Amino acid sequence: MRSLQLEDVANEYFMDLHWRSFFQEAEEDRGVIMSVKMHDLIHDLAQSVSRIECTLVDSNAKNVNDKVRHLSFPFYNVLFFGENLSLLVKANKIRTFILTCRSYWRSDQDAAVEESTLKTLIFTFRYLRALDLHALNIKTVPNIIGKLMHLKYLDLSYNEIEVLPSSITRLVNLQTLNLTFCKKLRELPTDIRKLVSLRQLDTSDCWNLTHMPCGLGKLTSLQTLTLFVVSKEDPTASSKHCRWISGIEQARLERKIRDNKFGMDMLGLEYMSDRDITDEISASLASSSTTFFPSLEKLYLHDCPNLKGWWKRDIVDNSDVGTASTCQQHISLPSFPRLSYLRIQELLLKPLQQTMAMTMNTAETSSLPSSSSLPLSKLEDVVISACPTLTSLSRFMQHLTSLKKLAIWDCEKVDLFSDVDDDGSESQRPTSTCLQSLTFIKISKLEALPAYLQHVTTLQFLSICQCPSFTTLPEWLDNLTSLHTLVIIECPNLTSLPEGMRHLSSLQTLRITNCPHLEQRCQKEIGEDWHKIAHVPKYSNRSWD
Repeated sequence: MRSLQLEDVANEYFMDLHWRSFFQEAEEDRGVIMSVKMHDLIHDLAQSVSRIECTLVDSNAKNVNDKVRHLSFPFYNVLFFGENLSLLVKANKIRTFILTCRSYWRSDQDAAVEESTLKTLIFTFRYLRALDLHALNIKTVPNIIGKLMHLKYLDLSYNEIEVLPSSITRLVNLQTLNLTFCKKLRELPTDIRKLVSLRQLDTSDCWNLTHMPCGLGKLTSLQTLTLFVVSKEDPTASSKHCRWISGIEQARLERKIRDNKFGMDMLGLEYMSDRDITDEISASLASSSTTFFPSLEKLYLHDCPNLKGWWKRDIVDNSDVGTASTCQQHISLPSFPRLSYLRIQELLLKPLQQTMAMTMNTAETSSLPSSSSLPLSKLEDVVISACPTLTSLSRFMQHLTSLKKLAIWDCEKVDLFSDVDDDGSESQRPTSTCLQSLTFIKISKLEALPAYLQHVTTLQFLSICQCPSFTTLPEWLDNLTSLHTLVIIECPNLTSLPEGMRHLSSLQTLRITNCPHLEQRCQKEIGEDWHKIAHVPKYSNRSWD
């Protein structure tokens, strides 16, 4: 009989309830259920069975008594919570305390929970197993947190915490610690190794973390670690001290890559200004023909100006191509056969352009690889921002046959009309048969839309923002028969709309903001261009809310 992890058993229970229609309207992300709704009848039944053990406080805590074990309490403001906290003291055997907020994003100081309030709460409920304090503007967690010896689940996500108290490492029964989006958190406790029961450590979006404590390697029960920060001062030490964590040990990592079993679906690289190539992977692995991260679906690159590639030999899947080791200018990223989302910010686009170039330049004209086997062939969503040296996208865009969304921000030198790549070679016009969304923001050279867009009949959303040189919308705009949203913001030199606007029968939303000449021509009933847009159901010249 196979041994099941606690998470596996819980998942089986959940899926059993789901299949029996206890839950409805399940929302999924890549096959994983993220949220569900409970039918009213099932909810009433659950309340009837649990009776007063599970209590949801609405406006006051008068319905709370000493038999309550699981409590959900709304946090409106400090005053409301303080007034009701005294009523909760009699329920001193509570096992679950959820302090719910109205929003994950709270800026009002009146909504902040003070350290003294937290002390009272923790002192009152000594037998807690689960404590949820997410999104409460908490700045300091009191040292008394270490008194909750029975605590198994602690949610401190979306708070303003900079440092966790050292006493938190006394929680030897803690299994889940959620620190998601604690954006000011600088470090984890030095003695984190004492959390011997910890299974889930969620540090997603804790971008201010500077390093990981050495004790992570002692957490033998750890199943989930969402973010691992490599210290700039000593990058080898960070990886060495975590080698015993499941899935991170170097030998296991290399074996998983070789066997195509490395299950990472998202990867982000940031602030690697001193790195030109990630060559820490062993030489034996680099010489293999394996696709690196075969399951990768999202890739985020930010401020890596010197990044050229992953290792000295390029890996391109399903293609008989040359290697980077024989042509140094072709050092590049490997192909990602499942990649659907790519975000590039503050770096050169060379690596991805060269990945394309390697495949196409080394293949015989009569035997070009099929579109499904090209690098990045499944890429659907691309965001490119703040790449000041980027001049052309032609080579990169040419074979992205699955591309649906493209956004280009703050690339001052990019020329969307150019047939010449950065290396001086000629390339074909970008072609896409399924592009649905296109956004241009702060493209100083953009004067008009590229002519090849008139053939993109699948385009549904078009946004042109902060492009001071943009002067003309083309007459062929009515070729975009699927267009339902057009946004034009801060394009002061755009002075009129084409007659083709009248024939955009699918257009549902038009927003023109901070374009003085154009706004005047589009005034309702009296503007010279009003007859061109009168058929659009939603027209606005107001700023974004």
